[in-house]
Amino acid sequence: MSGPSPVITDNCGTRVLPTSLSRWWTEDRPKYGLDGWCLHEFRHTYLTLLAIQGVHPKVMQELAGHYSSQISMDIYTHVNMDSKRQAVDIVSAVF
Repeated sequence: MSGPSPVITDNCGTRVLPTSLSRWWTEDRPKYGLDGWCLHEFRHTYLTLLAIQGVHPKVMQELAGHYSSQISMDIYTHVNMDSKRQAVDIVSAVF
């Protein structure tokens, strides 16, 4: 295989064009209660959930198609309050 497999395909397995996907999202997102959300936000959410589950940054990089794992970690993952509390609890347990 020469390159990553497409993540979103049509019924024939062909990569969906970004313009088609954007048009679909604009028309159909209200049906899912996601009006006002952009597709790119799901990319951030996906990578953040992978990070929370302990997926290695290099794997995340490959899945996202980023040039480096640093991009995946610094730009696309976000820290949530549960992660912050867990870190504080770890330090508190030492004392």
